[in-house]
Amino acid sequence: MSETEKSLMETIEEDAGKKSGSSQINITDLPPELLLEIFSWLGVRDLYERVPLVCKKWDILARHPSLWMELSFRYKDIPTSLACKLLHRSPLLRRLILKRRRDSDAILRQVYKSNRRIETIKMISCRGSMRKKEVNGNILKGILEVCPKLFNLELMDTLVKTSQFYRLLGHLDGRLKSFRIDDATENGVRCYLETRTQLLLERRGLLNGEFKDVEDMIDMLEKCPKIYRWDFIFTE
Repeated sequence: MSETEKSLMETIEEDAGKKSGSSQINITDLPPELLLEIFSWLGVRDLYERVPLVCKKWDILARHPSLWMELSFRYKDIPTSLACKLLHRSPLLRRLILKRRRDSDAILRQVYKSNRRIETIKMISCRGSMRKKEVNGNILKGILEVCPKLFNLELMDTLVKTSQFYRLLGHLDGRLKSFRIDDATENGVRCYLETRTQLLLERRGLLNGEFKDVEDMIDMLEKCPKIYRWDFIFTE
């Protein structure tokens, strides 16, 4: 248990001790461990906006790091400013899911700043911003560079064009256990595969549903120049 967690638990136990003389028990008097288990089933808004209003004990518990290891932001359920604020207060974040977001660049910039322990990023039907479909590949590249524990990356129906991002994927391939890009550009796939070939590391994966090694994938690119959408999957 970290020093922060110990401090939170000591404050809660001290507060609970003051009420020990009362014979009446309600939900606010439940042990911290049980309350944390209950809170873990709540959504982000409930946990952030409603739970802290009940009492001081719940306010402290709602900030417990164990409750902020996974975040999911879908469509407009969480405004951009609040999403970034929640990321900032979640330094132990392990898993982030973005679905149908139109502010992905802003959210990813905050991940780059605040969430260096992240392990999984999953994006589904996301845009960089309201005006731009493409997600900024340089931000994703930066996240890959500063987040050494990031081993699972899924970009589904999410456009990334930046060549440097695909090249870095090639260099970090040994670290990534799995990644999926189902709207990859031909140039992006080519950059990744050429990097893999240069590094002389073997790996097999799926390209548009066909299981192939790197060299065969390059041949496929040459033979199918008119395909504009590539489904690109590599797993450990």
